[in-house]
Amino acid sequence: MGACQSGSAEEREERKRSKEVEKMMNALEQEESEKVKLLLLGAGESGKSTIFKQMRVLYGAPLTDEEMKQVIPVVYANTIASMKILVDQTKIMGLMDDVRQNVPF
Repeated sequence: MGACQSGSAEEREERKRSKEVEKMMNALEQEESEKVKLLLLGAGESGKSTIFKQMRVLYGAPLTDEEMKQVIPVVYANTIASMKILVDQTKIMGLMDDVRQNVPF
């Protein structure tokens, strides 16, 4: 007789644990269904990583201090490279005189 009661208590405990596991699984499933997944396809060097990084900046978690330290030199280098290209193209196109006329110093 005692075995039946302990079995019954065990069954109740197992059902309780089962319900808790189900609740956790439902919560995780709900959380997962709220995530937006994006598949970026394209050839190499087509900008997939850039799009991903922009989406993260706009809609994701902010950059960590370590990531910021890595990004700053890249931004500076890209800015200087772009400025050099503009100056070189100005010389190639023969527009240096036009630039000099517009400079107030």
